[in-house]
Amino acid sequence: MKVLKKGISICLAVLFVISLFSICVSAKADTQNVKINLYSDKVIKVNVPSTLRGLKFYVKSNSKSVVAGLFNEKGVCGYSLMADKRLYVDMIADKKSAKPVTVTLKYTKNGKKILFKKYKVTVAPMKKLKFPDWNVNKGSTNNYIIENPYCDYYNFKMSDKSKLEIDAPFYNGGYKYDGLVRKNNNFEYLAKGKSTGNVKVDVYLSNRKIKVGSFNVAIGDFKTQVRDFSKNTTLKYSQYGSNAYMSKSHIDIEDILNNKKSKAKYSVVPSDTNVVDFLSTGELYATGIGTTSCSVYEKIGKTKTLVDKFNVSVGKAKMNYVAEENYYWYDDGIFGKGEYVEYLNLTDNATLEMEDTIKTCLINNSLTGSHFKKSQYTITYKSDNPKIATVSKNGVVTAKAEGETDIIYSIKFSDKSVYKNICTVSVSNEW
Repeated sequence: MKVLKKGISICLAVLFVISLFSICVSAKADTQNVKINLYSDKVIKVNVPSTLRGLKFYVKSNSKSVVAGLFNEKGVCGYSLMADKRLYVDMIADKKSAKPVTVTLKYTKNGKKILFKKYKVTVAPMKKLKFPDWNVNKGSTNNYIIENPYCDYYNFKMSDKSKLEIDAPFYNGGYKYDGLVRKNNNFEYLAKGKSTGNVKVDVYLSNRKIKVGSFNVAIGDFKTQVRDFSKNTTLKYSQYGSNAYMSKSHIDIEDILNNKKSKAKYSVVPSDTNVVDFLSTGELYATGIGTTSCSVYEKIGKTKTLVDKFNVSVGKAKMNYVAEENYYWYDDGIFGKGEYVEYLNLTDNATLEMEDTIKTCLINNSLTGSHFKKSQYTITYKSDNPKIATVSKNGVVTAKAEGETDIIYSIKFSDKSVYKNICTVSVSNEW
């Protein structure tokens, strides 16, 4: 019996040690080591468990050496965001740091902030780059995409400004650089050739005046061609709204070509207009789902020649894509644009009706021509803090106590796609 008891005691001790080890490993697993090059950034994808979706997440850095922010797949950014399936932590190494910097990601539940992830960030030396040379036609413009892993614009110093002009940068996805959220490390520049010759361009980080490299630009007479990344263009098509208002449903010919001639006119001829069609405005629109080839023609005077070809694939856009595009076109503060907050007066028992505005903006928008039947969507609501404000199943928000909370609304479409967003409500006795 003593032997049996002794054996049980040993087993329990071993189990305790294993459990303790597991807890330690689990605790360590919540801390991630991150390395960032100086003046660069790093984006970390965070998968959010279903139990935490809809809660508000906050990111914070304990040092000015590393700036931390959040963004989601809808392009919404900030230091605090409501969580969907995924969030992205964006860290920028703004200064040198001898010691690792701690960045924490927390969420709020029942008014309390709870630690979710911790990052130990090491700032490494600057990343070195080599820039490709450019060719630009005299009297015309070219679009060039070059790598920029830094958290600054590039500033160009040209050996001869009379021959070349370079415009301010854009992301090649169409987003202007905003100093924090980066969807990729590519910048797009517009180079204008003024006169023939060669120009040396030195590249600096604009805010720091640090040289990061140089390249050469030749201005002359080069053949017009489709840009490499446009050789296989992808678009989206939706039957529930005008594709003229859907950003991924059309593309401008100016964004497809390089080495355009200053006196030339360009047109695109699709082999199948049931997939895409070219309009006199210079844009190629999705007209249906499928794949087609397109021929680009250049006309100078009365001479028209084939200059290049490219392929276009058009996929079916999910219903929530239309709602996302409608959000862009409908400028109403109820949807949390900018710093907008809905203010409710507690003494007046104030209420806010959300549903009609949501339907006008996101469901059946007269501007974009979006149209969904009642059977194709359902809208649900949730208050992040019901003690501050409650929300009914019909989207009526009622003030309860002083403070601020988010009303989370979700539109589930019949194709199983979901659109989510928030309305920030501030309750006070002062108004």
